[in-house]
Amino acid sequence: MATRFGDYRLLRRIAAGGMGEVFLAVLERGGGFHKPVALKTMLPGCCRRPGFSERFESEAAIAAMLNHANIVQIFDHGYLQERAYLAMELVEGPDLATLLAGGRRLQPSLVAEIGVQVCRGLAHAHERRDLSGRTRAVVHGDVSPGNILVSREGQVKLADFGIACLLDQESSPGLITGKFSYMSPEQARGEPPRPASDLYSLGLVLAEALCGHKLLAECDSTELALEQARRGVTDPGSVLPEGLRASWGAILSRALHPEAGRRFASAAEMCREIAATCSPGGPEGLAELVTASSGGTASLRPYEATEAAINPLAEAPPPARWRYGLLGLFVLFWASAGLWWWLHPRPGAVPPPPRRDTPRAPGGLAVRPLTAATAATGREGPHTASPVVVRRHIRRRPGKTPQPRQPSAVDSTQPAAGAPPARTPLLQVEPAPGWSLAVDHRPLTAAGPARLGERRHYLIELHPQDAVRPAIAVRLIPSPGRSGSWKLAVRARPWMNLAINGRPAGQTPRAGLLLHPGRHRLTLERDGTRVSLRLHIRGRS
Repeated sequence: MATRFGDYRLLRRIAAGGMGEVFLAVLERGGGFHKPVALKTMLPGCCRRPGFSERFESEAAIAAMLNHANIVQIFDHGYLQERAYLAMELVEGPDLATLLAGGRRLQPSLVAEIGVQVCRGLAHAHERRDLSGRTRAVVHGDVSPGNILVSREGQVKLADFGIACLLDQESSPGLITGKFSYMSPEQARGEPPRPASDLYSLGLVLAEALCGHKLLAECDSTELALEQARRGVTDPGSVLPEGLRASWGAILSRALHPEAGRRFASAAEMCREIAATCSPGGPEGLAELVTASSGGTASLRPYEATEAAINPLAEAPPPARWRYGLLGLFVLFWASAGLWWWLHPRPGAVPPPPRRDTPRAPGGLAVRPLTAATAATGREGPHTASPVVVRRHIRRRPGKTPQPRQPSAVDSTQPAAGAPPARTPLLQVEPAPGWSLAVDHRPLTAAGPARLGERRHYLIELHPQDAVRPAIAVRLIPSPGRSGSWKLAVRARPWMNLAINGRPAGQTPRAGLLLHPGRHRLTLERDGTRVSLRLHIRGRS
């Protein structure tokens, strides 16, 4: 079912991540105007993060400055229905990461063609000038196979300038950006990326396409990955096959030099060196590669159907006339019920006592003589001059119903007023199979789910049964002002992708998530490891 998102009609979902989704969409305007685009939408939780709006506006402004055949174009951006969106050029074809999946090696001529086209896009970004002629160089900062798209016509396009920066703008010191496996040494040291950093990352991508594996392997911890990236690649020519060392060894050794000043002076120089040393295969060869990788067809791979509509595409049909009659009967019924409720006396109302002509004592007190029998039985008898009870005369406003007087004694058979009712467990936790569960640092040895009562907060820790340190920590705090709701905070070592009830909720650590009463499933996943935690939250009674 197609859905409507402003002027865009969402057809299929292309990709989904912890921060947003990418849809195949069609921009529809008046006069039969239709434009297929790739619509990138951010999750509402990401849009509410501090500083997100500034970063999103910066990404859109920087990407809109670039206009080159080897760079994905940006058409539109904005905010709609608590989501930030970015309309981009639709590239009908896979990314380079898909073509290299499974340790696949590409022909040297095709690798040269990819390198030449990416260098042309980087040269345009590094030497960009605005309309007044000022240099407005843009550094990508995240050149990787996932950001290099290959169309079915054999055209290579550089995408996702999400962390790009302008050279004339100051960067935050110590901020590390990019992917660890394709990061330059200066980026790993916290220095801002430079044009030489993009050339270093491109050299790692080309070396992976030639030898079939990454030169910087994946590491379990961030510290080891950064240390490996700071050291760099000492001898890139040694990892190449024997027949490619003569042609590609010098190019990769210069592009992957640890010192930025000893690399290629510009992307244009690297482009000329690749074209002169290694014969590029041309766009036709890449088009044949895309066709072969898609099973004989160069069309888009089948994407999953779009989920529930944000706004239905089809307009709602006009209501039939008989519906107006039902609506009138509905209004008349509730109006009659409200009038009856207003006129009918409230249940338990006590009519005001009749006015009695009793002598008034000074100060507005009513004096009534009381006999000894009356004092003992509570019933009035003949008036005598014995003990006197003084009651304050209360003047009631017209129309106010007097409330029954509360007894001074408490019936022992009834629960005392203000006594807290018996509390039932408000939270039920079911651990993941093969993982140990601890609540407030106390391991739970009993089988089955843990039942927790109402407290200020809970700390739930999960770790594999053969490990000592907890790998996942979930903190639950009762939400003030929301009956039965809890606030959720999740962290994991190392970080993991979080999903709540099957919907992506970002990457850990996450905090401030709200869980309403009901059954919920928390799923954390990364690199083949998947942990599922079930929570059953009951409303407070």
